[in-house]
Amino acid sequence: MAWWVTILVIAAFASIRHELEHDLIHKLYFTRSKTPQNIMMAVVWAKRPLTISPWSRRDLQLRHHKISGTKGDIEERTITNGEHFNLRRLAMMTDLLASALMRLPKRPETRSFVLRSLRHAFFPQTFVGLGLWYGFLAFHAVDLTSPVLGLGALATSGVPATVVAVLNFLAVVWLLPNVLRMFCLHFISSNMHYYGGVEEGTVVEQTQVLTKWYLAPMQLFCMNFGSSHAIHHFVPGDPFYVRMMTVRVGHEVMRANGVRFNDMGRSDGRTASTPLRRHPLRRNRPGAIRSKAVHRRRVSLQSRLHVEVAESADALA
Repeated sequence: MAWWVTILVIAAFASIRHELEHDLIHKLYFTRSKTPQNIMMAVVWAKRPLTISPWSRRDLQLRHHKISGTKGDIEERTITNGEHFNLRRLAMMTDLLASALMRLPKRPETRSFVLRSLRHAFFPQTFVGLGLWYGFLAFHAVDLTSPVLGLGALATSGVPATVVAVLNFLAVVWLLPNVLRMFCLHFISSNMHYYGGVEEGTVVEQTQVLTKWYLAPMQLFCMNFGSSHAIHHFVPGDPFYVRMMTVRVGHEVMRANGVRFNDMGRSDGRTASTPLRRHPLRRNRPGAIRSKAVHRRRVSLQSRLHVEVAESADALA
């Protein structure tokens, strides 16, 4: 099998592991025993070397559900939700460490806290993965540019062939598939979650559904995240495979209740992470009336989604 085919196949299956970790964070498996949960999270993390510890991510994920779309949503902000679309944002999507370091706070106390949090979230595996990834990039960058600089093979001649072979092997089966998966996931997630203009706790306004055909290649490497993840915000207690089986029903109910579909942003390059328009529920309504109306619609949508998705799952079973 060609090396590039290997990368694509592994990346596609790696998206399943991300969904497993996400469900484990919400304690959807082995709810009465922590030991199997911890073992599963450790195995899943071992397969995804460039992500933070799932134990650290649990706090961020639960916080994300409470304050999605606001400045306090650290999880989505870290993967560039709300950032202007440019090369800097694309680079941040592929590297969590770069994403954090490019936006370090100026205050020394806050900066120190962020760095300590990163150290805790990355230890130990992410440091190993990043070290190998940067080493792979550095070696091949030098190897490619040496002839141009007139150095020939001299610059990399001191590296044993065995080390290069092992590094290339790990890049193909472990690192590059996860870089591809992570970029696709972060691109889709940061654009299907809204940033700004979201009333705290109003699930209808937190996400949109992405089903555009040209996003299909990215959806392949993130388990159809853009199409199915919005359901999770309304029914967080269902595992990912239930969402996959009932996505059509979920779309029908969400569309009928005002969840936006394929809101691709504005012509100035700012994507849906900065909404194009206010949600219809927010127009021309005093604050108190708006909040009550939004709350009623949210409760109604959650109830309908839960019932109809459950019925579809039973029918499929």
